[in-house]
Amino acid sequence: MHFLIVISTVVLLVPLNLILFYSFVIQLIRLRTNFKLRSIMYAFFLAFISILVSYLIFEILTTQSISTETKEFV
Repeated sequence: MHFLIVISTVVLLVPLNLILFYSFVIQLIRLRTNFKLRSIMYAFFLAFISILVSYLIFEILTTQSISTETKEFV
């Protein structure tokens, strides 16, 4: 099960993250010429989503096992 999750992460999330980083760089280049609030907000949004996806990839790839059991909090 863990192997399937790792493969799906590499196949799906890594290209998504590369596209997000590319869009972020392009947006920063456009921001130099078009300095509007909407452009700034879009750049921050892309940066936030890129960081979030990077963290998700890191957590999935560094975990040793995926727990399918729910923990009971007492």
